[in-house]
Amino acid sequence: MLSEGSSDGECKENKMPNQVFVLKQPRVSKQQYDEIEAFYQDHSEESIGRDVFKALWQNLAEKLNAMGPPVLTESEWRRKWAVQKYNRKKNTRLYVTEYFEPESSSDRPSDQSSRCSEFHTKVLQTQQQILQKLDEISTRQSSIIKKLDAIEQGSENK
Repeated sequence: MLSEGSSDGECKENKMPNQVFVLKQPRVSKQQYDEIEAFYQDHSEESIGRDVFKALWQNLAEKLNAMGPPVLTESEWRRKWAVQKYNRKKNTRLYVTEYFEPESSSDRPSDQSSRCSEFHTKVLQTQQQILQKLDEISTRQSSIIKKLDAIEQGSENK
């Protein structure tokens, strides 16, 4: 962009600082995450085999892309799901630690009844069961992703 310079008629160029624009993709919707979760509840690589599982994942990626932005590849969808599961597990663990595992008995309110204490114990047990299930799912998912990545790399090298 040029602007008028001094009174002698010279023009000077306005220098704009270098600006970097980062384009972010839209977030994955709850419906898309629900679709992936339903997929994992219905299918496991161990029961149907790698090739069929990979084909099912490709079909799932097409369905997810048809639902709307973001439009991702199969491996990108698997990565999004892995990150989602990790964050869910981490947040659950933080919640349990912060609210249901006090450092000492002095951290508990003095007016807490035994009934309330029993409730918190049951909630803590349920939370721990959820964490165990999430650990199992995360471990299984990680192994599936590693196997699929190894298959992809093997097919690219051929």
